[in-house]
Amino acid sequence: MAERWIQPLFGLLSWSLQICIASFIFAFLYQIRNLSLSFNEDAVILSATWKIGVVLTGCIVGAIQSTTFHAVLRVSSPFEGPLSQAIRRLLARDKTVKDGIWAVTNGFMFHELYFDTKSRALDLFARLVGETGSPDLLDRAVPLLAFSEWMVWIPPRQTLQLSVENLKNACVRLLASDISIRVKATMEGQLSRLVARFKGKGDDGGWLIRTSLLEMFIGQFGLLSPKHFPSLVYLTSILDDNEDLLPQSELPSEECIPRVLCTFDQPQKLGERGELFYTAVKLCDLLLDDEKEDEASQLLSPVDHSSILRSFLANIEWKWLFLSDIVRFICRGREAEFIAKLASFISDQVNIVRVDGFSSSNSLPI
Repeated sequence: MAERWIQPLFGLLSWSLQICIASFIFAFLYQIRNLSLSFNEDAVILSATWKIGVVLTGCIVGAIQSTTFHAVLRVSSPFEGPLSQAIRRLLARDKTVKDGIWAVTNGFMFHELYFDTKSRALDLFARLVGETGSPDLLDRAVPLLAFSEWMVWIPPRQTLQLSVENLKNACVRLLASDISIRVKATMEGQLSRLVARFKGKGDDGGWLIRTSLLEMFIGQFGLLSPKHFPSLVYLTSILDDNEDLLPQSELPSEECIPRVLCTFDQPQKLGERGELFYTAVKLCDLLLDDEKEDEASQLLSPVDHSSILRSFLANIEWKWLFLSDIVRFICRGREAEFIAKLASFISDQVNIVRVDGFSSSNSLPI
């Protein structure tokens, strides 16, 4: 019973203390001012004391107003007190204020309470999913891990890397070998709904996509199945300077993959697409590793093979050791033909230097 009286008593004590301090300061300054004016001559020391007291009192009042305003705008403010609570209740009663000034401050409260809380909740949920070992529990949790929600309630930049890591761990856990097929199908559906959300917005939505999140999606779904590749191409096309990828995202995966291999064979400025390029190369390497050379040849058939090689040469981000298998497969038995086709291109690329210090033309493994 005593607990319900603690808060009102604390408020009464706080109000009483503030009124007593304010009354004392006001009376003190009032008496100093009257005393300084009671002399026939100007009392310099008393006048200076009164002026200094007024300035300090003004600073204190300004600080109190600032902290009170902060507490009125943000419910979770550390400066919360009886004064801010009283002001908030007063504003809530006045319909004119609610429709006017309160409507402006409500935007700050929405961001502080709803947006931040939502992003933190998604981050915590992803971390718990990544640490869960029960397949049955994951079976019930997977519908709640909506990628489209992550795009809307994206974490702030200072915590983005940790949040992406939590989401990545959750995806790894939900796509693990001991997880049911239904869970994996639900995850694939989440990716499809994410793409459908952006296509339905009618704008580029680029402000919602962060490169680290995109790389995570490509890394988790790119090698899961080639059928997801056009969806990943579409998400990459949203990033700056990647508009040329949009038509390719409308193609079936069999045509989309080889065209991404040719993505660097164009003169204009290109945006970030390295992870997508890496996934396309790995999909071809997987076919070669499984000795499915006929399928690899069929996959690469829609494009000019010399365009693939020019794209490899123009891409200075990847070492030739990573590209060697697919290059040897393309050039096998046709070395002289490709040397003739690439001669003029290589001669025009004298400034291309690989990150390992060797020129790309000297590193061509054919």
